Amino acid sequence: IVSGHGTFASCSGSFDEALARISSIEIMCCHACRSVLEQTKPNRA
Repeated sequence: IVSGHGTFASCSGSFDEALARISSIEIMCCHACRSVLEQTKPNRA
């Protein structure tokens, strides 16, 4: 932690954590949507 930036460092750390959680949720939703689309529509990849 850089001297004088302790608060910012901890703040950005929790922000990165929240961002990672949101990203993983979005990825899981994306995979779920894709699997549903693959089941309901013919494969055109």
